[in-house]
Amino acid sequence: MDEPTVGLDVDAARAVRDIIRELNRDGCTILLTTHYMREAEELCDRVALISEGRIVAEGTAAELKCQVKSEEAILIQGQFDPGFRDRLARVPGVLAVAQDEDACRLLVRDRQTMKPVLRALLNAEADFAGIRFDEPTLEDVFLMLTQKGLEVGDE
Repeated sequence: MDEPTVGLDVDAARAVRDIIRELNRDGCTILLTTHYMREAEELCDRVALISEGRIVAEGTAAELKCQVKSEEAILIQGQFDPGFRDRLARVPGVLAVAQDEDACRLLVRDRQTMKPVLRALLNAEADFAGIRFDEPTLEDVFLMLTQKGLEVGDE
């Protein structure tokens, strides 16, 4: 299945995911391509991360997330200008950044990186609504392995 939930509203996407799970329970092997990392984690027993046409990592979601277990993920909610991602990427200790219109997600070396991140937020006079440490995701694995940005809101 190639991107089966792209362009669907929330209810329709949920229904498609339910059908995929049902087919799998009935013994069907399903090859799924998706840019939605949460969808891959939810539906797939094994995941292959592909960048520029090459597999950069493969395994279960848990195995892949172990690759970034020593790093921390920070989610900053708020409205940010387009250049905000680049400013955060230059903060010492920040390994990767993904940004969309409602949030910025950072993969950082350790929790001590929070101090310079907060300084960068205050210096930029960024209008943020919340900030929290988060569990690493498949998106974080992809970001770390490819050093390329993905959209934060993947559904």
